[in-house]
Amino acid sequence: MGLLNIFTGKAPEELEQTADAYMAAGEYGAAKVEFERALEKAGKKFPEKAALIRRLDEKVQNAKESLAGAHVQEAEELIRSGELAAAGDLLNLALELSGGDSQKAQIRKKIQALRQLRTKPAETPEKNQEKNPANNTDRPAAEPLNPEAGSRSEAVSSDEDAHFHILVSTLAEDQQEAYEGYGRSFRKGYIALNQGDFQTAVEKFREAIAENPSAGTWIPLELATAYINLLEPQKARETVEAYIRENPESLRAYQLLSDIYWEMGDYDAAVELLSSCPDALKQNLLIPVLLGETHYQAGRYKAARDVFEASRRQFGDEEIIRRALAKTYEAMGELDAARSLYAEMIKGCAGCGVRVDPFIKSRFAELSFQAGDSSTRILEMFLSLVQEDPDNRKAYYDRIGRIYEAGGNSAEARRYFEFSS
Repeated sequence: MGLLNIFTGKAPEELEQTADAYMAAGEYGAAKVEFERALEKAGKKFPEKAALIRRLDEKVQNAKESLAGAHVQEAEELIRSGELAAAGDLLNLALELSGGDSQKAQIRKKIQALRQLRTKPAETPEKNQEKNPANNTDRPAAEPLNPEAGSRSEAVSSDEDAHFHILVSTLAEDQQEAYEGYGRSFRKGYIALNQGDFQTAVEKFREAIAENPSAGTWIPLELATAYINLLEPQKARETVEAYIRENPESLRAYQLLSDIYWEMGDYDAAVELLSSCPDALKQNLLIPVLLGETHYQAGRYKAARDVFEASRRQFGDEEIIRRALAKTYEAMGELDAARSLYAEMIKGCAGCGVRVDPFIKSRFAELSFQAGDSSTRILEMFLSLVQEDPDNRKAYYDRIGRIYEAGGNSAEARRYFEFSS
């Protein structure tokens, strides 16, 4: 998970921007996860944003298709190198991800061709009888008493494994490898967690912890996540606090525990946690950004500003710092400073050819308007935002009308005021 994903308070549009960046970089698995997070948040907190929800749903599907295509390409490489079993796993993952009929049909053909390639010639009855001289049938002696039940069990296990592989395929390589080795209880818990069955997830993760007693596993962090979703923050807090005592250099644990403290409103505990972490961790951008966000959420804007400004001097012009600093300046009423930072981000996007995030453009245009800027540039920004951010188009129509009104074009002003009503 990247640094741009650390705040529960992030708007769906900001999560969408992160996912767009992953897509542009070809990191389709990470993009899928972020688009899904954005879609879930938009659906729960902003159901009125129908255009955003439709757009995010389309992007989720596109990310899945792209990830499926990447799996197919990797499977083809594995086939050429003779690793047929691994290729089969990837093709099954691709089939599960794909939603398009055409792509599904192509993947099924590849799976069938691979099956034929892997099929060995069947043994003759005579050879079977040689192996089983005690009976006069073709059935091997070791065949289960209830072969149909065995087949069903194997099929369920295979489906579960395939589902689990899809879920973890988007994780970092070391995390994916670790999760694959935690056993059946963990797999059931992780699937339940991702399906929203949080009580089952808790039960299975607790079993998995007993089966994997090493203090260094990531299982307690997933257990804490399940507790959070069950609205049991105290249990989540106790779980992660105990984990950090055993694993004091786990960045992921500090991120999760900070999240929990924020949800509980215990900002002093978060400050103490982040201030007392090992010095080596403080050299990672995540820790000071978490500290600054803690102060921001607590309403301590000057303290947040000081942390973010110090982070900018230490780590340079990272976008996450500039965004955090800009919103802090806004909260403090230092609007010119905030607008300057948004302008820097817009200029940076234009310089590298990346699409400007509508959130950044919107904040710059609004702050410019509040400062009395009714120039053609700001008018064009609001006009473009009507298309880029249609869920807020009424607010943009109002600003467009006011700019026309300030310029003496009353007819156009009336037209856009009607749109805004």
